[in-house]
Amino acid sequence: MHRKQSAAWSVTLVLFLSSFGNAEEPPGYTVQPPPELLRHFLQLEGEWVGTHVNHEGKEEQLTLVYRNVSGGTAVEERIFANTPKEMITMYHGNGDDRVLMTHYCALGNQPRLQLEESDGKHFAFSYLDGVGIDRETTGHMGRMKMTVVDENTIRQEWAYYEGGKEINVTQMTFKRAQQ
Repeated sequence: MHRKQSAAWSVTLVLFLSSFGNAEEPPGYTVQPPPELLRHFLQLEGEWVGTHVNHEGKEEQLTLVYRNVSGGTAVEERIFANTPKEMITMYHGNGDDRVLMTHYCALGNQPRLQLEESDGKHFAFSYLDGVGIDRETTGHMGRMKMTVVDENTIRQEWAYYEGGKEINVTQMTFKRAQQ
């Protein structure tokens, strides 16, 4: 009797799980399209290598990985990928054609920035709000600018704030890794 029950549960589980893999969207759900400007970030998918000058004044190599997730409605960015310093930034919509980014920082907070300006090559994000942040006392990333130089080169500029003031700006240039 136990074997028959196990077999029946196995068949039920397989049928249940396979029903999700066959549809482009689950029945009864409407997929919200991503903001038009998010398409620029979707095109970055893949691995990038670059350099920056760290807080000790030394040039440091780093890896950046972009991955399109959630059916193309969000983009995951992993900076310092596959190292103990790895951080994740998620680019996503806000339901009203705005692009937001949430940065999961190694400092232990999550600033959320909104896209303020873009011409399709330059993207300027500024602080909107965040988790674990008191803008007057907590160190956090408060501004980010990205420039798509060409299809194989991007630049990022991250501004660190502390005590309500911009303290440091880190500039990084990345090249698309060869496949």
